[in-house]
Amino acid sequence: MRTSLLFSFLLSATISSAQSVVAVQRQGHGYQFVNRQTKSPVSDVFWDEAEPFVNGFSRVLKNEHFSFVDLDGKPICETQFEGARNFSNKLAAVEKNGLWGFIDESGKIVIPFKYEIAFDFKESVTGVYKNKKWYLVNMKADVVKELDITVFYGFRNGQAKIEKDGRQGIMNTRGEISLNSIVSKVPAAIKIPYQRSAANGNGSSACPENIDFEYGSFLNWKCFIGKVDSVGNTNVITVNPSPPTANRHTLYSRTLPSPLDAFGLFPTNPPDGSNFAVRLGNTNIGAQAERIQYAIHVPLNDSNFSIRYDYAVVFQDPGHTSWTQPRFNAKLFDSAANTFPGLHAQR
Repeated sequence: MRTSLLFSFLLSATISSAQSVVAVQRQGHGYQFVNRQTKSPVSDVFWDEAEPFVNGFSRVLKNEHFSFVDLDGKPICETQFEGARNFSNKLAAVEKNGLWGFIDESGKIVIPFKYEIAFDFKESVTGVYKNKKWYLVNMKADVVKELDITVFYGFRNGQAKIEKDGRQGIMNTRGEISLNSIVSKVPAAIKIPYQRSAANGNGSSACPENIDFEYGSFLNWKCFIGKVDSVGNTNVITVNPSPPTANRHTLYSRTLPSPLDAFGLFPTNPPDGSNFAVRLGNTNIGAQAERIQYAIHVPLNDSNFSIRYDYAVVFQDPGHTSWTQPRFNAKLFDSAANTFPGLHAQR
């Protein structure tokens, strides 16, 4: 482990020293790539966001569409993608018109936009999904095998976790499957941010109405939208009450097989078997902030009342300062004591 960490550090240092350009923020204009030594611009283009370089490329955003910039500060293709993930094995998954494909390091499309889900090439093959079917494809866009599985979770160290008929298992890069004998009742992955049930101490009180979104609505929930700003070295969030707002407070209903988050690549179905989850936020820029809130009446003399929620987060790393990076907070407020009691977090 110590050798591995040291190797990672040295590798990062080598990449950093070879990088001749960096993105700097120009007040009122956006991000511009400049020579790291002379600070002179290498391009006249300004970007709304420019992320740190990963595998030789910076993912950039302009007018809500993505592209990539190379180590010379030059875009490799038009800014045209609705979604994009970083390069892996010299290919990057990109989304256009709601479907995913892959481009190479020159920006050329090598796998057409025809998949509803596409995992990164961590190996020489990967899993893709269209028309309710999973396929194993190679880096030349050839379908290696049609997969008789329900869910695919992506390759790691030559194996991928999969599900079939409620059973979990693993699959190798040839598409050969080994299933466990135990039936899985719920997905093994965590889902996008959502609030789940409050439980009482003695089992006699009813669960607060729609706290788990089981009505398929935001009934009894308060919604807020607002902005984020920096005051000195402090990240300040200011929100105001709002109705549930499209693409900022988004309900997901359970479907089979579960859709995957396009960037985190985890199932969006709730892992506990419930029927709805809520997503806060979106892929837009503009320092947006969202909040939801639920007021719970704790029964009198109940000393064992608890609430549990499951969540997952996907954060962009736009290269901002630590106090302006995206973040997610969850708090409980005791209105009677006028305090925020401590949370017991489990991972």
